[in-house]
Parts: sequence; structure tokens; C-alpha cells
Amino acid sequence: MYSVAMWLVCQIVDVVSPALELPDWTLRLVIVLGLIGLPVIIIMSWLLEITPDGLVIEGAAEVAPGSVPEARPTRIVDCVIDGSLILAALAIGAQLAIGAIGTETEAAENYSQKVAVASFRTAAGEEAVSLAEGLAIELQHQLTTQHGVTVIASSNPEQLKGSLRLTGAVSMSDSFVRVAVTVIDFDTGIVAWSDVFELSRAGTLAAPAELAQQIVAAMLISADIPPPVRIARATQ
Repeated sequence: MYSVAMWLVCQIVDVVSPALELPDWTLRLVIVLGLIGLPVIIIMSWLLEITPDGLVIEGAAEVAPGSVPEARPTRIVDCVIDGSLILAALAIGAQLAIGAIGTETEAAENYSQKVAVASFRTAAGEEAVSLAEGLAIELQHQLTTQHGVTVIASSNPEQLKGSLRLTGAVSMSDSFVRVAVTVIDFDTGIVAWSDVFELSRAGTLAAPAELAQQIVAAMLISADIPPPVRIARATQ
């Protein structure tokens, strides 16, 4: 009876918590309190007995002289029944606890933001093509090191669902390198963030790593980036 009551209480708490905006740990607290109260209920069930006169201490009731004692189940049967109830209560408590942990794990998995780095478009020129290829690789590396960010290297649409697509274009002039970067929500096609970065052409050899650092830093602090990316920065 206690286990069923606890199960009902947990179901109610699980339903009303979002509506009342209760903390995420409310259900865990209810489960812990229920498990703490379980040994107390078990002890009381062994000490007390339900009789027509109410709850009495088991064995305290005396049999009136000359009366025939009421037939009662054997103690072995009592032990089997009580043991089964205890195991059932523990199983329900464990199931509730595992369910709460599983919910936390699922939330933690959804907490990770997926980012797919696509190829950068370039103008004619071997140097620009080389820079674009190196920049894509450096961006993958920089994003992989950020906690909460999962880098998707596949181009399979099924694996890209729910991700952000990072792409852009590289152009060069006589004095500087210009990179336009865009972050697009793969599911909706909405441009979530965009920016332009410039670097002196004199440092072209170091440009991919330096540009990648600037782009990732700007992504993680920009107010225009969706919450999952900002969260990734806050928890690193």
C-alpha cells in the first residue's frame, strides 16, 4: 500500500511540477523521502496489527478465558507475504529512482549542441582554396575542444537533424584575408548568426588556426547565437 501510494505521489509531482515551475530536483526529493520512510513503514507493519478495535501492538491482545482462539495463518506464510511486499516495494522504489536518473541522462544528452562544419566557398586561387580547407579542419578541432559541443563530420541529412551548420566564404586581396561566416539552423534554414573576420595576408600560414579561434570565440559569446551554443560556453 505504501509503495502504491508513493508511486501515485511521484506521478502527481511529475505532472504538476512543470505547471508550478518547481525545481528540477523536486521529484528526486520526493523519491528520496519515500525511500527513507520505507524502513519506518516496514517496522510499523511488523509491530502493529489491524484489529476490529483498531491498531494494536501485535501479540498484545489477550484471548478471553474459555474462548476458542481465532485461526490465524502460520508465521511462515506471514513471512512470505511480508517478504514479497518488501521486495515489491524495493523494486518500485528502484524503478522510480532509475527513471529519475534516466530522465537526467536524457536531459544531459539533449544539452549538447551539434555543429556541422561545411566546406567554405572560395574565389579562384590555390592559396584561397588551401586556406578554406585548412580553416574547416581547424574549426572542427576548435569546436571539438568546447564542452557541450558535438562536431558532426557526416553529410548525412539524418545525422544532421537538430544541428547547426557552420559555413562561409573566403576571399583575398593584396593586403588581407576576408572570411564571411554563417551559422544556419539545419532543421529550419534560419540564419542563427553571421559575422565577417579579416586578417593580414602577411600571416597567411598561421591564418587558419588564428581565424578558427576568433570564429569559435565569437560564436560562443555572441548574443545572436541560440541558447545551446551559449550554454556550451557557460559550462566549459
